[in-house]
Amino acid sequence: MATILNQQDEDENKVGLNQPGGQQLSSASGLSGGQASNSQATQGAKAPTNTGYVNLSRYVDANKEGTSNMTGQLVNNIDEKRGAAETGLNNSYNKFQSGANSQNMGANKNMLNSISGDGDLASLAGNPDAARMRNMQYTGPSGLDTGYQSGLNQAETYANNSQSQDGRKELLRDQYDNGRYTRGLGGLDSALIGTDQNAATSFENIRNQVGDLRGLETTYNQNARGVVDNKNNQAWQTRNDYNKALTTRLGKMDDVSQQRANEHNAYAKWKFAQDAANTQSGVSQADYMTKNAAATKDDFRGENKAQYEALRSLGANIGDIGDARDFYNPYTMDRAGFDKAVSAAQQQADAKRRLAEEAGARSASEQQAQAELAQRRARGGTGLDEEIAGGVGYRTNKAKKVAGAGASIFKRR
Repeated sequence: MATILNQQDEDENKVGLNQPGGQQLSSASGLSGGQASNSQATQGAKAPTNTGYVNLSRYVDANKEGTSNMTGQLVNNIDEKRGAAETGLNNSYNKFQSGANSQNMGANKNMLNSISGDGDLASLAGNPDAARMRNMQYTGPSGLDTGYQSGLNQAETYANNSQSQDGRKELLRDQYDNGRYTRGLGGLDSALIGTDQNAATSFENIRNQVGDLRGLETTYNQNARGVVDNKNNQAWQTRNDYNKALTTRLGKMDDVSQQRANEHNAYAKWKFAQDAANTQSGVSQADYMTKNAAATKDDFRGENKAQYEALRSLGANIGDIGDARDFYNPYTMDRAGFDKAVSAAQQQADAKRRLAEEAGARSASEQQAQAELAQRRARGGTGLDEEIAGGVGYRTNKAKKVAGAGASIFKRR
C-alpha cells in the first residue's frame, strides 16, 4: 500500500489535470473519495473524515495505458537525440575522410625514373610535381572535428536520466512542460513509469543504443589515426624515393666526370714519361702532376654544367660546379701514342694473367700425381712405384722448363 494525496490536496496541486498518457490522476485517488461518498448516502450518517489512502496496485492498474504511452514518448524523444548524435558523428567522420583523401602522398613514378635515368633535368626542374615530392608533407585533418560531441553528450544525458526517478522527472518536464505540468504530476508520472517492467526494458534498450555510439566514436577515431599514420608514412616514402632518384642521377653524372679525370691523369703521367725535357731537368712525376693540376671529378663537372645546375635546382646536394676547363690536354695531346701505350699495358697485363693461370693448372696437376703416388706406396707397391716416381719427376722437370721459358718470353716483351 502507498499513501496517495487526498482529494483536497490533489485539487490544490492540480493533480486532477489530464496526464500526458491520457488518464486523469484524480481518477485513481478519486476512487477512494467516491467510495466514501456512497457510504455516506446509504447510511444517512455524518460523513467520516476522508483518510486519503488508496490501494497502490489499483492506482497503477488504472494508469497502465497512460504509463505505456508516456514511456513510448520518452523513449522516442531519447531516440531522436540518439539519431541526431549519430548523424553528427557520421558527418564528422565523412568530413575527415574527404579531407584526408584529398591529400595525394603518392610519388610520380615516371618523373622519378626520368630523374634517376637519363631524362632532361632542365625540363624536369620546372615541373610542379618535383617540388611537391621534394617537400611532401601531410597537411590534412589529424582527426574528427568535435562538433558532434555536444549532441552525443545530450543523448547520453537523456538516456542516463531514464534510470532514476529524478532523471525521469527531467525527461517528463522536457516532454510535457507547457506551463501547466506541475512538479506533483512529474513525480507521480515518474513513479508510475518506475513500476512498469516494460518501461524498464524499453529504457535499457535505448541506453544500449546510445552507448553503442561511443563504441562507434572509438572506431572512427582509431580509423582516423590509422589513416593519418599511413599518410605520413607515404609522405616520408615519397620524399625518400625522390631524394634517392637525385642521388642516383648525381652518381651517374659524377661517374662520367670521374672517368674524364682518370683519363686526364693517366695521360698526364704517360706524357711525363715521354717528355725527355722534364726527365733531363730532374722534374719528378709528383711535381709534374702538381704543376699540371691532377684532376678530380669536380674539375670536370663544368663540362656538364647545365645538367648539374638543373639537378641542384631539383634539390640535389652538389658543391661547386665550376666552369669547363681544358685539363685533358696539358701538352699537345698525342692521343694515338697514348692509346697505343694503354693497349700495350693491357696486353702485358693479360699475358701475366694467362701465365699465372697456366702455372696454377700445372701446380694442381703435380699435386694430384703426388697424391696418387702416396696412395700406391700406402698399398705396398715396389717397381711400379719407382716408375710412377720417375714419371712424376719427369713431368715436374718439364713443367719447370716450360715455366722458365714463359718467363724468358715475358721478359723479352
